[in-house]
Amino acid sequence: MKRKKIVVPVLFLALALMVISAFVLAFDNESTLKFAKSLNLSEYKTLPDNSSSNKIIVDANKSIIKELDGVTDVKKTDNMYFLTFDSVKNSDKAYEKLRKEKISVNKDLKVKIQTDVNEMPESIKNNKKGVKVAVIDSGVNGADTSLDVTGEGVSDLSGHGTLMANIIEDVTDNGADIISIKAFDKDGNGSITTLYSAIKLAIENDVDIINLSATTGYKVKADCVVDAIKEATDKGIKVVCAAGNYSADTKDFATANIKEADVVSAVNEDGSFADYSNYGSTVDYSALGTYKRESGTSIATACVTAYMIKYGNDFNNKGIDLGDKGYDVYYGNGTYGVNVKEGNLPKDGFESVIFHDDWKGLSDEEFRKAVYDAKESYLSVWLNSLSREDLRIALMKDSILNWNRYEYDNGKVSSKINYAEYLMSLKVSDVSTMAILDKKSGFYNLRIFDYGTSATSQKTLFTSRIAASVSSTDNIPQKIKWSVVAQTNTCNFVLTSASNSAKTENSTENQYTIFPVYFSYTKPGHKYADSERVYVSNKDKAKFDTDSTLNNGGVHTTAFTETLRMKINAKNLGINATSDGKTGHGTYTIKLHNPKLTVIYDNNGGTGAPSSQSVYYNSSLTLSSTKPKRNGRKFIGWGKSKTDTTSSFSSGASKTAYQLKSFTNGTKFTENKLSLFALWDYYWTTVKFYKDSVNLDGTAYITYDNTLVNIKYTLANQNKDVSTYNSHKPTKAGAKFVGWNTKYDGSGDTVITSAMLSSSKLNVTGVSNSYWKSGYWQYSNTGDKELVLYPKWQDKKANITYNANSNEVVGDKTKTFNVSSMDETIVKINMFTRDGYILKDWNTKADGSGTSYKEGQSMGHYPDVNNDNNEDITLYAQWVKADYYRGLQFRNIKRDEPPAEPTYSYLTEEYNYYNNVKIFKKDTENIPVPNVTFDVECDDGSVTTVTTDENGNALAEFDFSVSTEDYDKTYIYCTNYDELDESVKQQVTESGYYLTENEARADARKDLKSYVKDIEKRYTIKEVKYPDYVLPADDITITLKGEDASQNVTVIDSLNIEPQILSGECTLTPVFKIRKINKQNEILPGVKINIYSDKDKKNLLVAGTTDDKGEITYEGTPVTYRTKEYKYVDVVDYGEVSDRLKAYCKSKGYYTSYSEAMEAYKQDANYDIVQGRDENGSLSAREKEMERTYYYQELETLDGYKLDNTLHEVTVFWYKSNDVNNNIITNADKKDEFDAEADDDVEEGNGEVVPNGNDGEEVDYATKFINYQEYKLKEIEDSESFNQTLTLIKKGSLGNLLPNATFEITVDGVKKEYTTDNDGKITITNTFNTKTENTYKYIENLSYVSDEDINNLISSSTDKEQIFKTIDEAKKAARKEVEEQREKAYHIHEVTPPKGYEACEDSDIVLKYNESKEVELTDKNIASIRIKKNDSEQNPMENAVFVLYSTVNNESEPYDYKGEKYYPVKEEKTDKNGEIIFNNLTSSKDVKYIIVEKITREGKTLLLEPINVGILPKESDVKPSDNYNGTVVNMNDKYYYYDVTYTVTNDNTYELPKTGANIPYVGLLGIVIVLAGSIFLIRKKEEKRTNE
Repeated sequence: MKRKKIVVPVLFLALALMVISAFVLAFDNESTLKFAKSLNLSEYKTLPDNSSSNKIIVDANKSIIKELDGVTDVKKTDNMYFLTFDSVKNSDKAYEKLRKEKISVNKDLKVKIQTDVNEMPESIKNNKKGVKVAVIDSGVNGADTSLDVTGEGVSDLSGHGTLMANIIEDVTDNGADIISIKAFDKDGNGSITTLYSAIKLAIENDVDIINLSATTGYKVKADCVVDAIKEATDKGIKVVCAAGNYSADTKDFATANIKEADVVSAVNEDGSFADYSNYGSTVDYSALGTYKRESGTSIATACVTAYMIKYGNDFNNKGIDLGDKGYDVYYGNGTYGVNVKEGNLPKDGFESVIFHDDWKGLSDEEFRKAVYDAKESYLSVWLNSLSREDLRIALMKDSILNWNRYEYDNGKVSSKINYAEYLMSLKVSDVSTMAILDKKSGFYNLRIFDYGTSATSQKTLFTSRIAASVSSTDNIPQKIKWSVVAQTNTCNFVLTSASNSAKTENSTENQYTIFPVYFSYTKPGHKYADSERVYVSNKDKAKFDTDSTLNNGGVHTTAFTETLRMKINAKNLGINATSDGKTGHGTYTIKLHNPKLTVIYDNNGGTGAPSSQSVYYNSSLTLSSTKPKRNGRKFIGWGKSKTDTTSSFSSGASKTAYQLKSFTNGTKFTENKLSLFALWDYYWTTVKFYKDSVNLDGTAYITYDNTLVNIKYTLANQNKDVSTYNSHKPTKAGAKFVGWNTKYDGSGDTVITSAMLSSSKLNVTGVSNSYWKSGYWQYSNTGDKELVLYPKWQDKKANITYNANSNEVVGDKTKTFNVSSMDETIVKINMFTRDGYILKDWNTKADGSGTSYKEGQSMGHYPDVNNDNNEDITLYAQWVKADYYRGLQFRNIKRDEPPAEPTYSYLTEEYNYYNNVKIFKKDTENIPVPNVTFDVECDDGSVTTVTTDENGNALAEFDFSVSTEDYDKTYIYCTNYDELDESVKQQVTESGYYLTENEARADARKDLKSYVKDIEKRYTIKEVKYPDYVLPADDITITLKGEDASQNVTVIDSLNIEPQILSGECTLTPVFKIRKINKQNEILPGVKINIYSDKDKKNLLVAGTTDDKGEITYEGTPVTYRTKEYKYVDVVDYGEVSDRLKAYCKSKGYYTSYSEAMEAYKQDANYDIVQGRDENGSLSAREKEMERTYYYQELETLDGYKLDNTLHEVTVFWYKSNDVNNNIITNADKKDEFDAEADDDVEEGNGEVVPNGNDGEEVDYATKFINYQEYKLKEIEDSESFNQTLTLIKKGSLGNLLPNATFEITVDGVKKEYTTDNDGKITITNTFNTKTENTYKYIENLSYVSDEDINNLISSSTDKEQIFKTIDEAKKAARKEVEEQREKAYHIHEVTPPKGYEACEDSDIVLKYNESKEVELTDKNIASIRIKKNDSEQNPMENAVFVLYSTVNNESEPYDYKGEKYYPVKEEKTDKNGEIIFNNLTSSKDVKYIIVEKITREGKTLLLEPINVGILPKESDVKPSDNYNGTVVNMNDKYYYYDVTYTVTNDNTYELPKTGANIPYVGLLGIVIVLAGSIFLIRKKEEKRTNE
């Protein structure tokens, strides 16, 4: 009995195990229905052409799926993964990756049902009898069983599926049980996945037939759908699929290219094959494709499904054979649903006698009637079936060519048409229409006009009649002969050689025969072409076709040759007669226009952008000066992209269309569009945060994005240095921080509340006031502003009541004081009088059992501001009798009075310290810049203005002080300690107050010195005075911490240079000038002189009189040329010019003055002319244009002077540009200045003119003659001495100082070895003496040396010996050489690092003039891990293999451990001592380690879990033992161990379960227990029976 009691619970337990097993199995296998219900078509993101979506289908293992990027959802069924990605891009990327790895993958694309339904059909009746049919479609309204895989619900919202079910019911007389499986939504869209899951559901529902009236797209892979269909057919299910409505071969459509399925094409009611239907070798059947108002292969498919149900096994015998006998790729094995006799096609329609009888014997009248009665569609067929000769006869009959065909409307003629025109409309072969040509040659008119930028005014480039003729009239392509006689041809028009071999062609537009012609012409620059086609009689028949070659060369910036191919039909050539018997000739006009550029202005987030502007290419446009606006942002110009960081164009700039938007020669366009986007920099509010009313805490900046930053970022550099003020809450003893307020006393606006503070930016959701609007900072919407903010505090109040605690006290028994938590609360001195008693202390309980306080004791910041409860308290006086004072003998006092009581005072102490900011100013060439002024602003509001000295150095010094009022501590001391009795002194000592003022002061100074160490001051360095040619450097902000802090700051300016440009057209003018003077070099006005261009004086150029300058000037006809661009910077405009500015200009190819650029400009223009670089003339012609010969003669002179009537001849070379200032003259010939009376003067050999005593002389007034001296050179040199100090501080990774590190340090070629001291320091001080090595000389007697000698001397300079004009120039050069030696480079090489450390990399440190610098060098700690492997008896285990993994990704196969990926680093085997050491490991907080046991000794178990090492070093509070031999660092009483050891002990092995399929072992165990229990119960029952 006892055993039975045990067995029954055991049986129940077994049954429970079986139930759990069943649940596990159910959970492990996700059903198709569950999978289908999880689908939703609205999640699909598909490209417009359905070439990709955000989903793919993969047949692969899970590990491969994990490697894909962007996966947002994974569904699995039937060992296939259905993946959803965050974008189509990532889906395509995954698809290509898997495809390259030869993994089965399909894109999950959309599938479309094959017919659009015009109106919603009625719901089906569905009597649920007979064959079970799954209609996989858009749903079936009225179906008893409906399933949905679209996520849209089971209702049919498009009507397509219900229509298919209606067809099945109509044909079968409602003899089917229809199950609706919705795989397509209301728009007729499904997907590969919905189609797949629908077929799987149909299989699970054990249907007999699947009707699929849909087809996958062209060449869309759908492997899983095809496999599902094959699975269905393998299980005996008929699958009927639509062939598709694409008029294409079914081989390119997945669901229509399945041999196992029944694929259905569509036919028309007369049995003809539907032109929309697909066809192919997989078509099994065809059926009527129309039902009511609908048509398509969808309907044909439903029709075949219905007939299969209706006829059952007799189905194949019920179809009719249309098309080719037996099977064919159009009709398949049989056709259903049409009433056509088997083997018959529709009537051919050839009833007319002309199609059957001997039409050649008919009269014209009979023939005309036969043509008139024939169906037009068959007339075309008949004509095309004729031989060439018969066609010629038919077309040449008058009844066709010359007679009119009339159309009637209610008995009245509505229109008439010539039969030739009529026959052409019947699509008769164009080659055959050659038979109706009347053997005449034809022509058309061709014109080429240049309209430029005009719509109406044009320039004629070409006009001519282009004539054509053919060699014969046969009905075959004929060779064409072309001719052209141009009336105007300024564009090099020519018929190309291809025209000579051209032959007639067929017309695609059925307008007679086509005549091709090829020609070329020179198309001017910046032109595109359009055309105008005109035919005299009928424009609609004037067909010209340029075969897409019009503009085939596109648009070019210069003229080029463009070749066109034109096609002209016979009508345009006037060859064919029109209906009125006249001929006409077409006109083809090529119109050339300048392309247009439209500039569209985009606000890019702002408002008020200007309206668009247009300009023609080869013209200029002044951009709109209207500037848009945007809240909080500053407009800086226009960019070509929304994301540009620098502007391409400024408002009001003048640019050519090409400069605005260029194009590649050959581009075809008529108009370009250029979108210019407003670029916005930021308006900033500078926010100064004060600690209190006077002390600045710090500065930050904020713009519209609500983030406080330390440095203003720009559009070009948007890196945000996020300020701690976004989250910083200041603290104050006894107060709660409310926020930042505009007034010190908190009475202003609280701009930033405590609730707004967060880690990265201010949280201002819903805040709207004068500072914030719609969640954005709006204070600086229209410009930069400054805002000063102070902390606003909230305190707590409480009442302290002092109770005399005795009725013997005279006067008031209580006194109450209100205290604030923001003040330090000091217990009051006794204010009550009680005879015979003195106050001992105060207590919170009357009986003295509470908390006691002494007089003058600090209660801190009472009440507690963070305590919401009422903290009013009462302090009760505690009295002691004064009797013990009586009779007391006081030392040196003979009076009977009590001893003196202690008195106390507060100490106030100040502590002074300073900060220094050292500025070094240099340019980009590392040259110090003197006389630059900086304002150095401290965050406490103080400003120091400094100016750099000659070495570019400036020092800003700041003095500060702190006091005990700043330090949150009260210093109370006893003022009369030495006067007190010993017992009272003891009382003072026990009170905790300082005994003396000196004691309090010493402690206060110690505290303040420590307090100063943590005080940070932020300094902003602003450049306020600088050279004109640079932009001031951005403000630099640094932070100094502690007492006597100092920092060096190097400031480098960027250039503020915008080059000017000389460009455009250059006008050259021949100039000849005559100046009249006498021998005293006095000008002679009023002298009459004529200037001629020829010796015969036939061409008078000037008949003039000398002006008040004694001059007559002749200017010839200007000639204009285009020049290159010459960029220059007028350096003199930038004030004091530095070598840096000139060097910059040189590096950029800029000229340094207008005159220098002008000279190059002139030389270039001169060069262009000499080289003949123009389109209108030859080289010799250009040379002649530069040379002029003039003739001049004095006609009338002044009284007292002799008339010179000789005709003088002079040849000059001229140059003048009206683009330059005051028409500068160059290359002036000395003969262009003369005195008409100097005919008797004699020119000496030295070029000087000797007067003959007459009124004038011929001189070169620019020439002077001086007696010069020999040059004298004097040498100078320069030198200086300076010091440099370099301090190296050697630290480990944790910041610990490292002694005993050995370095080699090399400077100026001298190498020395140094070792760090106990503080990890090396200090090197060097003194350098430098002097000039090169020779510098200047010309001592400069004023008496000729220019030629000066130039020769200077040009003879070498690098080693340099010669200058002046002493200042020589000194400057010598000084530069000396200063260039100021920088010294120290090469640092660590020879021997301390034990456990890795030597740092070599470095080069540069020190400047008199500079001292501290440099920290950090050695990386080297870590190691030791494994000691023992068995359970602690014996070493050899050859165990361990693998070290780390979190550093090295692209190897990862190991997943606790949600993190670890990657293999090393694999090692234990030695005979059972040890492994993993050396040279990285120690970092970012790197974690684990160790996995890979192989152990046979019979031993592997470690079940990895050894979790974590990061190295390991932190511990335990001090290392004396025998610890690794690296350990002690920091702040913490020990950091870099070398760690793990001891691993293995147990004996146990056998693990076999791996494989998901076998429900729990369930099997339950079954075994049940069986065993049952056997036991049966045996017990038998035993009982036997006993009975």
